[in-house]
Order: sequence, then structure tokens, then C-alpha cells
Amino acid sequence: MNGKIIDISRTLSAGAPVWPGDAPFRLERKMSLEGGDPVNLTTLHMSPHTGSHADAPGHVDRAGASIGALPLEPFIGPARVLTVAPGEDRLIATAAFASCDPADPPRILLRTGADGTQPSFKENFPALSPEAAVQLVADGARLVGIDTPGVDRFDSVDLPVHRHFARSGVCWLENLDLSGVVDGIYTLVALPLKIEGGDGSPVRAILIDI
Repeated sequence: MNGKIIDISRTLSAGAPVWPGDAPFRLERKMSLEGGDPVNLTTLHMSPHTGSHADAPGHVDRAGASIGALPLEPFIGPARVLTVAPGEDRLIATAAFASCDPADPPRILLRTGADGTQPSFKENFPALSPEAAVQLVADGARLVGIDTPGVDRFDSVDLPVHRHFARSGVCWLENLDLSGVVDGIYTLVALPLKIEGGDGSPVRAILIDI
């Protein structure tokens, strides 16, 4: 494979910040070579929304598809990384996309500069405004990613951005690590796991700089 590979996934580890109420990440050792077992064997305990992840429409819509039923095409292909500045309300407005066409390419990854290395969950993270979500869908986006824990603000109850994406067939990624990426167009690969009935899945997200 030609081109530099840039890992834009958050590391899964004990103590990694998780959404309040979610199960913390834990790696439980079941067998060990040091203990005389024939193999090292661990069990993962985690929410599917830990670290860099994809939400399923079924996360917010009773009739929505599970993560294992989603098509994979939106998660692979040309993607634009775009630095955006949230307003005083911590929301990203439609004006943030004035300099580009969200349909060319139809995947857009929003770099807000959020610091994902903090040891605790921060509730005042930047998110998309409902109007921006509507505009992105209308303009032809097929996948939207962001470097914060959610596309909706933390205190949102009705989750308008999640719901609009789910109704419109747009996939979305949350909690990406775009800190070392400059704006531009890359090839994105960020496949969710094939979890039957799952409402989300961690992804190993990479960009290929071609």
C-alpha cells in the first residue's frame, strides 16, 4: 500500500474517559503465560461507545439499523479533514463549511482541536448545531466524523443531530484523534465491528495520505 498511514484512533486503556454512566474500559486477564498457562487470554469489558467509535442508527431510533447491519461503503473512501471553530455556545455552525463542498468527497472529519488526552470526561465539548447537520445532509455528506465525544452537545436531550443523521442514512464517527492531522483530503478506513444488534462499535480509524 502506497501512502503514509495516520492512526486517528484513541487508545483503549484502563482509565480512558468514558461518557458518564458508560462502563469503563477494563482488560481482564483470564490466562497468562507467566502463570503457566499455554496462552495469554484476556476478556474485554467496555461500552461500544468507548474511544473512537461509530454509532448505529439504532442507538437513537427504535426502527434504526444495528451496527452490524450497516453498509461498509461510507466508512471507506476519500475524506476531507476540516478544522472548524465552534462559537461561544460550543456549537459548530453552517458557516464552518462555506469553504468546501461536503459532497466532494462525501466524507468530512471535523477537527475542533478537542484534547482527548485528558484523564477525565469533559462535558463542555464542541458539537454540531442542528442547522449544520441539516446542511451537511442536504449538501450530500455520507459520513461525518468529529474529534469530540459526540455530534450533539452533552446536555442535549432530544439529540437532533444524531436523529437527523440516522433518519437521513448518514453514518457518523465520534471521538477521533485528529490532533496530528493537517487539513486536506485523505483516504479514510474506519470499519465498525459486525455486532448483531449492536448500537455502536469501536473502530480502528486510519487516514492514508495519498
